Amino acid sequence: MLRSIAIIVVALVLVLGITPGALAQTPENAAGTSEGSVTVYPAPPEEPLSEDFTITVAGQAAPVYVCRVSAMPFNQVWPGYQRPIDQTELASFVYWDMTAPVEVEVVSARPVESVAIRPTARGIQPQVEGNRIRFHLDTPQQLAVEVNGWHKALHMFANPPAVTVDPHAAGVRYFGPGIHRPGRVTLQSNETVYVAGGAVVYGCFEAADATNIKILGPGIIDSSELERYFGLTDESKYLDNFGGCIHLVRCANVTIDGPILRDPPLWCLSAFNCSEIQITHIKLIGLWRYNADGIDLCNSRNATVLDCFVRSFDDSLVVKGLSYYKDVPISNILFERCVVWNEWGRALEIGAETASPEISQVTFRDCDVVRTAEIAMDVQHGDRAAIHDVTFERIRLEVDDVNYAPQIQNGRDATYTGQPGHRPHFLVLVILRGAWSTDRERGTMRNIVVRDCSTTGKLLPPSALSGFDETHDVKGVMISNMQINGKVVTSLEEAGISVGPFVSDVRIEAPNGGETAPGTGKKILFLGNSITLHGPNESIGWTGNWGMAASAVEKDYLHLVLRALSEMPESGFSAPKFRVLNIADFERQYATFPIEEKLREAIDFKPDLLVLAIGENVADLTTEESKAQFHTSLDTLLKAFQKDGDPTIVVRSNFGPSPTKDPILKQAAADVGALFVDISALAGEEGNYARSERPIAHAGVAGHPGDRGMKAIADAIVDAIKKGRKP
Repeated sequence: MLRSIAIIVVALVLVLGITPGALAQTPENAAGTSEGSVTVYPAPPEEPLSEDFTITVAGQAAPVYVCRVSAMPFNQVWPGYQRPIDQTELASFVYWDMTAPVEVEVVSARPVESVAIRPTARGIQPQVEGNRIRFHLDTPQQLAVEVNGWHKALHMFANPPAVTVDPHAAGVRYFGPGIHRPGRVTLQSNETVYVAGGAVVYGCFEAADATNIKILGPGIIDSSELERYFGLTDESKYLDNFGGCIHLVRCANVTIDGPILRDPPLWCLSAFNCSEIQITHIKLIGLWRYNADGIDLCNSRNATVLDCFVRSFDDSLVVKGLSYYKDVPISNILFERCVVWNEWGRALEIGAETASPEISQVTFRDCDVVRTAEIAMDVQHGDRAAIHDVTFERIRLEVDDVNYAPQIQNGRDATYTGQPGHRPHFLVLVILRGAWSTDRERGTMRNIVVRDCSTTGKLLPPSALSGFDETHDVKGVMISNMQINGKVVTSLEEAGISVGPFVSDVRIEAPNGGETAPGTGKKILFLGNSITLHGPNESIGWTGNWGMAASAVEKDYLHLVLRALSEMPESGFSAPKFRVLNIADFERQYATFPIEEKLREAIDFKPDLLVLAIGENVADLTTEESKAQFHTSLDTLLKAFQKDGDPTIVVRSNFGPSPTKDPILKQAAADVGALFVDISALAGEEGNYARSERPIAHAGVAGHPGDRGMKAIADAIVDAIKKGRKP
């Protein structure tokens, strides 16, 4: 028996990278020690503890556990193997119960140069003396303590008194202090799981078609010993052997209160077609593997998530509609008083899967997003649902001064090369056909309220709203009392919100009742071909409704240009209204194309900035006559937009050198005083093609710019606008 215990300890040491000297000592009171207002639970002797911090709470020493977390925003679609350890690091966490204010002292093993306690909205000001950090806590709450930056952070879970159960009562599965390895546990109706303080349960809890289930207690549920064996493309796998810490299918009357969920192989806590769910005071930590979502409520209703902490390496608090239950409506979902640290994807999200007839009455309220990789508040509508009555209220986003850009890993040996200065989005509302869409039809979005939301930090996060077409649109968005670094914004431009096509009735309110409709900022028109905009086409395997072949809408050159201009106050385009038009027909029929007729709506839009991005579909100009005709047609096109206005015009070259077409594009730009951007050299670098970034079956799609190429195009256009460069 002693030999088997030693093997277990050595295995944990090897997996977590902890030295044996950091292991906990045998506790005298395994049930927890209470002194006055604080209860501390000793750790199991076999459990590795942190070497980075020691902590006392109201004078009591509290064990500091370890968890593996992501060290960088570097991710890929499930490749059939788990994420390598060298992309991770060890962080620390501690928990206790409290009933009254307490003093906390943290001793850091590293010299202390700076300390940040998040959420910063809590206003906790530490006292630092040498390597000792002291502060006061009035109430139970969840915090992240960052010493010298966010790496190797300390997470604090100060809990209200834990609920208790009779260990011997019928239907109770009781896990007392110590290490347990039950593996996968399938729960039946009317069962209660209790994970006591000081317990670490290696395994997971699953249930299907069960009612009146409870999972309670302040201890730890760790799923690190479970293997993942499938990707997320086969939704039938979602319902069987899923492998997260807690996985529920078609269950009702579920209560989850208190436990710490650590290191799942993919989604941490998921519920599919469930109802009457109450989730409170749970803490999700150590989510570093591929698709390590936090809490996913899929095709469920009447669910409440309160006072929880989620640090996840994928979407954090999520409402989804999956095709397996595509006829089940989703309604009455509330996330409230949660703390979110998002290291990939979205923090608060509906989507991207929205296969449901209706998604309504979803509220995210009073939540702190201490970090997000991509988007803080997101409705990414990829399927047919009628989404309506969604509220984001009192959401507080913190943007780090040094924020590294998320990056897709292309190949097993690829290394992370992301740079600091990344600006995540604050709010995104978008209807699209994306990689996770399963419905043929798009849906709608109505009555979205963003109230009393704020962001702090040196890097202003942009926001973007966009519909799909005239039928599948976004209508009715109210933004009220939005604050940026404490200042209430009074216009879309000031808020950095770009309003795209098929969006209407967007209003922004200040406390004095002022209201600004969309389109008060300047207008931008993009005329291009498939590189600018290409709708879904199953015959070539293209599912996007954006510039081909970016991996996502926000990564095509058009949206990168919009984002860059919105971050340049001097550009005057900080809240642009923009339109996009694919004019490949003009390229193919430039000699006979009826410009005034076909482009009348675009001309009447009267853009302040016109970006003309064409040429690839123009047949090679082999005669002087064809060259002259192409020049004449370009001249007519550009001057049509100068008749009743004076727009800034940007004309780009072909993506790839064209000795016959590029000189004419350049001359046509010069003739009307436009800026010319030469991007022809980009095609000479294989890394700029989509085929270099991901497998694409269709050669035509693969030969379009990928994310890197799109960024290079956008950078060239923005640079020309900055410099006012003319041919």
